[in-house]
Amino acid sequence: MRVLFAPFDYPTHYRVLTPLAWAFRAAGHDVLVACGDVMSDTVSKTGMVHTLVGDGYDTFAAYQAVDTEIRETFGRKLTTDALVGLTADEQRELLRMMWTPYARCADGMTDDLVRLIRDWRADVVIADPWVYAAVLATQITGVPLVRHLLGPDNMSHMAAPGQSGPHGVDPRVMWPSPFVELFDRYGVEVREEYAQAVVDPVPASMQLDFDIHRFRTRFVPYNGSGERPAWLGVPPDRPRVCVTWGTMTGGLTSQQRFLLPEVVRAVAKPGLEVVLAITPADAERLGDLPDGVRLAPQLPIHLLLPTCDAIVHQGGSGTILTAAAHGVPQVSIPEVADEPFNAARLAGTGAGVTLTPDQAAEAGDVVSGLLGDSEQRRAATALRAEMFRMPTPAQTAAALVDLLSAGDRTPDGS
Repeated sequence: MRVLFAPFDYPTHYRVLTPLAWAFRAAGHDVLVACGDVMSDTVSKTGMVHTLVGDGYDTFAAYQAVDTEIRETFGRKLTTDALVGLTADEQRELLRMMWTPYARCADGMTDDLVRLIRDWRADVVIADPWVYAAVLATQITGVPLVRHLLGPDNMSHMAAPGQSGPHGVDPRVMWPSPFVELFDRYGVEVREEYAQAVVDPVPASMQLDFDIHRFRTRFVPYNGSGERPAWLGVPPDRPRVCVTWGTMTGGLTSQQRFLLPEVVRAVAKPGLEVVLAITPADAERLGDLPDGVRLAPQLPIHLLLPTCDAIVHQGGSGTILTAAAHGVPQVSIPEVADEPFNAARLAGTGAGVTLTPDQAAEAGDVVSGLLGDSEQRRAATALRAEMFRMPTPAQTAAALVDLLSAGDRTPDGS
């Protein structure tokens, strides 16, 4: 089978898809990744072959500009609850602003993706939920689309374009205008759902329900390639706490209050070892570090977390799931995008505690409460066990092949 992966042009989005791509390749299937130039190095480091698509549009830079514009226009951060309290007209305008970069990205990528699907003779496209060009291209070519979730399904929660939204509501009314215009221009029907199946790496206790063929698959932590430093092989002589801040949050809050220094000062308590697994750009903004703090820029956290007793982070879905897979209790301090939604879903399992940005100075006391035989640690252990009961990526790849080979047959064989 020829399996085409279509990740969004941001490294952390691709890394969630990587274990399934490895599984297909290991099973003998042909695998190709369609991506923009900005992703070439990231994809190559995973051992996958890629083809460049799109016109080089920088969606993240455009998203940063829109985030600033929304703050100035509406006085609020761009998060999953940004629409609360706005009038209907204000909601439509905010949605137009928010989704314009993604519609523009899809417009610049769709024609290339259509040609690639046809030239390479792809049997299926497995796409990031944010790659709307994959929706258009599969509808144009008739090739099945499988959506691979990145974390808790905030897309359905937002009734985003091409996702399962509220039943009985006209999608042309729900969708932001840039997508209605884009789909009309390509002659693709505007409707609730386009995917034949969804690959879901999120345990049921953290996930929303939705009505579509769902292949639950075990989340395999992969946070990029890197060197395992020798000090990781030496058991720590005191509790070790990881502090990480993702790769996107700093860029979206660059003109706002930068929480990371405050968080580091709060967590760096006597008797603890704090390891900062952060980007070089964020490291440069920290200045002098407190005693007991080790800087480990670009260290993949899936290497670090098995040695940690707790983690403090910004609420990114990849970070949350990586920590959950290692049974580490978590403190989330979400600020932007889907971070508040992710943190809330984690807190609902009992394996994590959520603080607001104004509570950042309390992070150290909260971490102290997680150490030892805490309620959160027991919940984190249970969450890890739940994740390990889920099918492996290899099993999911085989099940997807069965589904696609059987046409309309459902995953349970009916």
